Amino acid sequence: MKYLNPLNLLLLVSLMLLLTACPSQNQPPKDLTFKVSGQVSPYSLGTKVVKGIGESSTAPFTLAQGSMATDGKFSITLPTDQIVQNVLSPWSALCSGLSVTPATSKVAIVQLGLFPSTSSATPSHHLYLATGQDSSQAGYKRTMYMYANQSTTVSGSCDDDSLNTNLNLNKGWNTVIASFSYNTSGVLTGTTVKSEAIPSNAKWFVESLASNDTQTLTLSGNVAPTGQSLSIFAYDPTTNKRNGVQVGILNSDGHFNLNLSGQGLPLQDFSNIGCVVSPADVKGYTVNEFFLFESLTSQDLLGYLSNNDSSTKFTPVQSNAYIYADKDATITGECEHGNYEGPYNLTLKKGWNLVTFHKTQGYINKTSTATQWETAFAPSQPANLK
Repeated sequence: MKYLNPLNLLLLVSLMLLLTACPSQNQPPKDLTFKVSGQVSPYSLGTKVVKGIGESSTAPFTLAQGSMATDGKFSITLPTDQIVQNVLSPWSALCSGLSVTPATSKVAIVQLGLFPSTSSATPSHHLYLATGQDSSQAGYKRTMYMYANQSTTVSGSCDDDSLNTNLNLNKGWNTVIASFSYNTSGVLTGTTVKSEAIPSNAKWFVESLASNDTQTLTLSGNVAPTGQSLSIFAYDPTTNKRNGVQVGILNSDGHFNLNLSGQGLPLQDFSNIGCVVSPADVKGYTVNEFFLFESLTSQDLLGYLSNNDSSTKFTPVQSNAYIYADKDATITGECEHGNYEGPYNLTLKKGWNLVTFHKTQGYINKTSTATQWETAFAPSQPANLK
């Protein structure tokens, strides 16, 4: 088996994580510049700078720059050949074995990323258009954005089968579709890219790039099908109120993804809850479960989404809880916090902490093996939600 050198691997990874233009563009565009716009919903990361990054032979290169608004809407215009030439590479730089016509053709690929500011060199999140967030799911497709310096056809596979192609590219920017193959252990084994229409169910997503990122809570799972899509909001039991930011969507088939940023949360003061808090000025936000509403603007609570053990449905011995702290802290003793009165025994890190809420022991550091997501709905709700 032949192995990719580090540069080739970097380019191949860029291909697999490639981002793209608005869903309405189903044919490869012929313009030498192209506007990429859309909206991430739900979105709670605040205002960000959007950059289009290409890979040169030595380092990442900023091709274009735009902005992301607080409502998740963004726009960025990808540039002409005069700028793109800084990142154009022969197809052989990706791998050997592809059939490329004409052989002199070169390609550039771009990733969209969210950056804290225009001067930031490192993105905090990927921004991408896909049919979902789990690339191993059946039927998953992610849109890629590719620049060709001349009309080009590409077919065949790399010698090591890491990349399979069937491309018909115009000169300029092109949208193509990627799908991924995994082995039984869940390891990525190959990528296929084709010239085809953007799927009608494609949506924009953001994905954190920091493996140790604790500022954003990202969760996904499955529950019994609901028969309709529902909006997910965070719920803090210490205030008995929902966070005003939608954090996800519960799909009609029961699958959900949610993201809750620590930025902008209505943090509560832990210093006056009657137990030992160190340091005394730590503030936080607690989520035991999530609120389900019919829509973004609906005020009628339909039910709850929680992650419990399977001891007794809806009355678990223990469940997962999520606590955001604005600094490292410890909380111990008997506490009275909002509508909760009971013991705490926690060592928290700055950011989100996965902890256990035990029926008799209260809030303790993670011991639960709770993996069962459940929904509970009010008796007055429609039969298809019960």
